[in-house]
Amino acid sequence: KYALVWEGDQGAAVPKILPEGLHVADSPFFRFEKVVDVNTPAIVHGTVTVLRVDKGFVAKVVEDQLPYLLGEGLHWRNSSSFEFKGTAPLTADIIKHGTITRFRVEKGKVALCWHANEPVFLEEPGSYQFDTPFFIYDRAMPVTDRVIELGSKKVVTVQSGEVGISYDHGGLTILEPGRHVIESSEHKFDSFWSTQQRSMRLAAVGQSQKQPEEVLICETKDLVKVGIRADVFFAVEDPAKCLISVGRDQTEVLVRETSIATLTNIIRSTALNEIAQSKLPSAVSEARQQQTQQTQQALGASAPLFFDKAHDDFLTKLHDDFLQKYGINISNIRIESFKIMDEGLANSISKQAVVTAQTQSQLANLKGETEIATATQEREAQ
Repeated sequence: KYALVWEGDQGAAVPKILPEGLHVADSPFFRFEKVVDVNTPAIVHGTVTVLRVDKGFVAKVVEDQLPYLLGEGLHWRNSSSFEFKGTAPLTADIIKHGTITRFRVEKGKVALCWHANEPVFLEEPGSYQFDTPFFIYDRAMPVTDRVIELGSKKVVTVQSGEVGISYDHGGLTILEPGRHVIESSEHKFDSFWSTQQRSMRLAAVGQSQKQPEEVLICETKDLVKVGIRADVFFAVEDPAKCLISVGRDQTEVLVRETSIATLTNIIRSTALNEIAQSKLPSAVSEARQQQTQQTQQALGASAPLFFDKAHDDFLTKLHDDFLQKYGINISNIRIESFKIMDEGLANSISKQAVVTAQTQSQLANLKGETEIATATQEREAQ
C-alpha cells in the first residue's frame, strides 16, 4: 500500500506519498488522507503523480502544456502542471496525443501522411513518431494496390500487357509497364488499358438475338445469301495514336463495323464456289507479302494462288491501313464456317456434290482399270 498524506506548515500543505512501513509524524499540520494499492495504474495526490505503465502500453501525459508519451515502468512526477490523459496500447495502428502522432507501418502496407502540407508515403515497416502540429496521418493502404493516391502524389503500378492512360498538363501521357511515381498536381491519371490481343465475333448489333449462332448474313457475287461465322483478332499496338485518333470507347466499334463492311464486300465480290478457297486466314502486312512474292519470283518459284485473290488482298490492305492510321494491329480475320441460308439451294448443291463425287470416283476406277489392262497387254507383247 501507499499512504497519501499532507505535511507542511501554516503557509501551505505539501502532498507526500509514503511507502509501506511504520511512519511517525510529530506535527500539528500533518494530515493522513488514505491508503491506495501500489498496483493502481495512476495515483494522483495533489501535485504528486505516480504512474505504472504496463508492458505493451504507453501513457499520455502533459507537462508544462507539452505532450509526452511515457513507456513501460514506474514514473514519479511532482509538478503542478503534470496531467495524466490515459494509456494506449502499442499495438494500435495510430496513437494521437496533442501534437504527437505515433503509428506502425506493417509489412506490405504503405502509410499515407501529410507533412507540412506535402503528401508523404512511408513504406518501410516499423514504428514512426512525429511531434509536430504539421504532421497528419491519413490512412494505410496495401502496397499492392494499383493506384495509391494522396493529394498531388500518386504511385501507379502498370502490369505487363497493359498501359496506363494519364494526362500531364492536358497532354496525353502513356505509362508503360512498371511502377510510376507522379508528383505533379497537373498530372492526372485516368485508367488502365489492355494491349493484349482480343477477339470479336463479327455480328451486326442486334443480330445475335435473331441468329443464336451469331452468323453474319452476306450475299455472294451470284446473289446467294450465306451466313458467315467469323472472328477478328486485334490488339492496340500504338495506344497514343489510337486514343487521339479514335478514342477508347470507339475502338471496338471501329474494328467491328469496318471488319463487317470488309467481309461483306469480300463475299459480295466472290462467287459461291470460291468462298472456301482462300488460303490466307491471317491478315499480314501487304509490304511483306509483296517482298515475299518478289523474292519467290526472283528464285523462279510461282506465287501461291491466294496472292491473286481479291479478298485476301483487301484484308492485307485493311491490316496496314488500321496500323498506320489508328495504331491497331488486326492480326487475324478467321472465317470458321459458312452455310447457305436457302435450304432448298443448299440441299440441291449437296446432292450435286454427291453426284460429282460419284462421277469422279467412277472416272478414277476406269482410269485404274485402263492402266492395268495396258500394262497386261504390254507384258504379253514382250
